[in-house]
Amino acid sequence: RAKNIWFDVYDGNKNHKNIATIYENIGVLFERQGDNEKAIEHFKEALNIKKRIFDIGHPDIKILEDKIKILKQN
Repeated sequence: RAKNIWFDVYDGNKNHKNIATIYENIGVLFERQGDNEKAIEHFKEALNIKKRIFDIGHPDIKILEDKIKILKQN
């Protein structure tokens, strides 16, 4: 539900860094609850957005790629 509110705030622009942050934060919540599958799903969504708005070498992209890799190993 919070995602929908943010989409309204950004006029449906899902390619905004704050929307990516929302997905990442939701991923962290699922990770802390032990639901790695849902965490990965949200981290991937955040990663896809960040890849569209940042250069490939941006540290946020590397951080998310590493988080996803670690969760897949667990």
